[in-house]
Amino acid sequence: MSDAAARDAPLAGIGCLVLAAVTWGCSFPVGKAAMLVVDAYFLTAIRYGFAAAVLLGVLLHTEGAAALRCDGRPLLVALLGVIGIGGGVLMMFIGLHHTQAEHAAVIVATQPLVAALLGWVIRKQRPGRATLFAIGLAFTGVALVVTRGDPSSLAGTGSAIGDLLVLGAALCWVTYTLCAAAFPSWSALRFTALTAGAGALFVVAATLVATQLGVAAVPTSGQLQSVAWQILFVTFGAALLGTLCWNIGIRRVGAGGVLFINFVPITAFIIGIMQGYRFNWAEVVGAALVIIGLLSSRIGTANQKGDTG
Repeated sequence: MSDAAARDAPLAGIGCLVLAAVTWGCSFPVGKAAMLVVDAYFLTAIRYGFAAAVLLGVLLHTEGAAALRCDGRPLLVALLGVIGIGGGVLMMFIGLHHTQAEHAAVIVATQPLVAALLGWVIRKQRPGRATLFAIGLAFTGVALVVTRGDPSSLAGTGSAIGDLLVLGAALCWVTYTLCAAAFPSWSALRFTALTAGAGALFVVAATLVATQLGVAAVPTSGQLQSVAWQILFVTFGAALLGTLCWNIGIRRVGAGGVLFINFVPITAFIIGIMQGYRFNWAEVVGAALVIIGLLSSRIGTANQKGDTG
């Protein structure tokens, strides 16, 4: 790689991460609007069915038929697809149906700190004091946002269930992201395409079961047409472009790239303001605490490395 290419690689990675985060931030209010017409099951099945087909087609064209093989790990690829797409995305959209788009975006932004907690539980890697402080700060912020400063407001509403589902989805996506390290020789396109394909099959199967149980309803052609642009955006913008750009960006920038997840709630809040939503003091302060928590976590980690280096 030339010196110019080496310098451009991180910049390109940063651009990918910003694009992914902004796209995901937009997908919350856009997806919420689409779910007023098409339920979460069919919306997720449609978006990842098309996205996976496109990704697999591009993979076949660029890397050849050999790239479609799982290198002896089909069960792991399938499991990650189920966790990342089935758990991470389907659960996210079901939760989004029961809560506000801006609240879901704030919860999703805590993923880097959720990753630290997951590493503590699984790998017995206790986070440093700065990270523990950041985790407490961020989850205090989340509590302020989802309750709007009044915990009693959650009683008798489905928003608490929705927020918990979104938190569970964030945990699934963190697991999916961390496990990507098990495929260092694969390109970001290959990892994204194969896991998305497995995840899409799971979502389609779950949608069929939900339909039989009466939980999901088959949308009519008129309903699909009425939210066509929203479906196109969450499919080709968030699901396809966003996921691929995120995986590319993380590989080029490294673990520090997770900070760009801050653009998700910022984007969602800006759109909410443009749509006329009036945020109260607790929502604004809570979102700020989450962002400060993420920043302080990365700064504390960097200082810790500097002291030991």
